[in-house]
Amino acid sequence: MSRARTSAAIGLAAFIALAAVGCAPETPAEPEPTAAPAIEVEPSGDGVLVIGTVTDAAAGGAAIVAGVELAVREINQAGSIGDGPVQVYHRAASNPSAVDELVARGADVVIAPASVVLEAREGLPVIVVTPSTAPSEQMLAVLQQLEPALADFTGASEAYAAAVEAALAAVLAEDDGGASIEAQLAQVSAGDAECFSFGECISARAAGFAMAFAGPSR
Repeated sequence: MSRARTSAAIGLAAFIALAAVGCAPETPAEPEPTAAPAIEVEPSGDGVLVIGTVTDAAAGGAAIVAGVELAVREINQAGSIGDGPVQVYHRAASNPSAVDELVARGADVVIAPASVVLEAREGLPVIVVTPSTAPSEQMLAVLQQLEPALADFTGASEAYAAAVEAALAAVLAEDDGGASIEAQLAQVSAGDAECFSFGECISARAAGFAMAFAGPSR
C-alpha cells in the first residue's frame, strides 16, 4: 500500500473513532441520596404514659413483670413524662379480655413475650420480648428486692429495655400516644451517644446528643 493510502486509512480510522466517541451516550450521574421522610403522626396522648403487660406464667411472666416494674420506677425517679408519672398495669395471657382491660385503663403500649399472640389494635403498639438472658449481678440484686420470692429472672432485662424504649420514644415524640411511640421506637437507638438507662439517655439528649439506648448495663 502506498504512503498516501496508508495516511488516508489512518485518517479515516481516527475520524470513525472520534465519531464513535462523540455519539456514545453520556453516563448518567449518580442520583443524590435523599433523607428518609420524617414520620409525622397526629398527637393522640393524654399526657400520661401508660404501659401494659400481657404475660404467660409459663414463659417468664413474673420476670417480665419485675423488669417492667423496675424500669417504670427508675423512669419516674428520673422525672415524669408529660403530666404525671408513668403508670403500669399487668394482665395474664390466660385472660381473654386482657387487652380490652388494658385499653380501658388507657394503655399506650403493651409489652408481651413472643409466646403470647395478641390481636393487632390500631394505635396500640406491642413490644415483643424474648426472654433469653439472665440479668447482671447488680440488676439481679435490685430485682430480688422487688420480688424476693422469685427464683428465675430470665427475661427481666429484655422487659426492662422494652419499657425504657417506650418511655424514650414518648419523649422523642413529645407525645404519649401509641401511634407516636410506635413511630419513634427505632430512633431511640439510632443516635451516637450510647446510654443504658432512661436517666442516662435523657441526660445525653439534654446535652445535645442523639441518644443510642443499648439496653441495661448493670
